[in-house]
Amino acid sequence: MYDKPLFFERRRSTMRILLLCLTVLLGVMVCLPMSAQAEGVDVGKAIPSDLALSDQDGKTRNFSDLTGKKGMVLVFIRSVEWCPYCQAQVKELSDNAKKFKDMGYSVVTLSYDPALKLKAFASNLKVSMPMLSDPRSDIIRTFGVLNTDVVKGTMAYGTPRPGTFIIGADKIVKAKFFKDGIKDRVTIKELTDQITKMDVPLSPGKDTRFYEIDPEGKTAPATEGITGEALDAVAPLPGDVPSPVLPAGDVQVSSTPSATVPTAQPSAPVAPSAAPTSPPANPAVSQPSVGMPEMPALDAPVMPTIDSPVVPEAAVVPTPSVTTPAAPAVLDPELEDAVKKAEDALKAAPANPAINKPSIPTTP
Repeated sequence: MYDKPLFFERRRSTMRILLLCLTVLLGVMVCLPMSAQAEGVDVGKAIPSDLALSDQDGKTRNFSDLTGKKGMVLVFIRSVEWCPYCQAQVKELSDNAKKFKDMGYSVVTLSYDPALKLKAFASNLKVSMPMLSDPRSDIIRTFGVLNTDVVKGTMAYGTPRPGTFIIGADKIVKAKFFKDGIKDRVTIKELTDQITKMDVPLSPGKDTRFYEIDPEGKTAPATEGITGEALDAVAPLPGDVPSPVLPAGDVQVSSTPSATVPTAQPSAPVAPSAAPTSPPANPAVSQPSVGMPEMPALDAPVMPTIDSPVVPEAAVVPTPSVTTPAAPAVLDPELEDAVKKAEDALKAAPANPAINKPSIPTTP
């Protein structure tokens, strides 16, 4: 037989040990680090809620009446009822609330604590800043900061990961702070330095990621390094029209409807079209428009064009001092006879006539 008092004493000792182990295990699970979890709304995105919750006084609040002139510092805490780290953080934020207000930002805390618990804490520590109550953790889930490491059904289930969002007046997240674990929290200096950095005005002319431009262009920053649009070197400029290229052998002269222009050799120089003041030294005989056969081209300088009326059935005869070039060795008899008559007429002409125009019989 065994001693009954000793048996029950051993059972009580065993139960104490089991309860102690369970308490330690629960505390370890609550205090596990949460670095692998998501950290809520991304910077640059709008917040997913209007923060329509009750504060410590039971009054329903929202973003528009909670935000400051430039925005809000929204702090997610676990609980002011049983978390000593959260209690110290809320007290520090409350003591520096005026500093944030002077910078244009309000400070608001959010936890799963009931409004009565928040009111009791605020009264004891003289906290005047808004403290929002989210007993069902709806807003905590919407922001994506629910601590999923906590076992459902335990005291800490529904708490958020301790973190801080700096939100602009336009509901856009400007910055956020999350630490590993539950003990480390963002400091007041880190928050004020971040706000100061965001409030620095953009310098004109610097390469910045984004800036707002006045629609009328009065306060738009100056632009550096931008020059005028370069001209296309290939495209022709206005008025720069290339002249047409003449085929080889053609000579461009001032034309007269009745003037006959002889065909020049490609290598022969072209004289300007003007009436000479003195007879040329060795001009070629101009072909009359009387139906005579065209003489072959001679190796001689080109005769300048003389603007004179056309005489029907008559050749334009130069001055007497003109020496007629020799005819080719073999000529047509009729052509040779016509040339001879023209030479005789030149010899019989007066000494200094203006332009002698003898009548030359028509070649049959």
